[in-house]
Amino acid sequence: MDQNRIKRNQMLGAKIVKELTARNMEAYYTDSKEEALKKALELIPEGSSISWGGSMSVNEIGLKEAVCQGNYQVYNRDTAPSARSSLRHMIVITS
Repeated sequence: MDQNRIKRNQMLGAKIVKELTARNMEAYYTDSKEEALKKALELIPEGSSISWGGSMSVNEIGLKEAVCQGNYQVYNRDTAPSARSSLRHMIVITS
């Protein structure tokens, strides 16, 4: 990727992080899918219950595969408990 596009992405990422932080959300920007995977796994404690919708980003960075192979309770739409009764934290990954 050329340096202009990298700089543009970093500037946009910083702006989005700032805007989400102003709304009392934690937000992070990473330059690569490898960094995004590492950050996501840092944020999800082992033993956590995990489910996801149709996120392409979760697949693209390898998070789905990593949690399925790790020490996590993974649910699909048929086995997930009610979000209302069990949701404590939500991590949103987007590209």
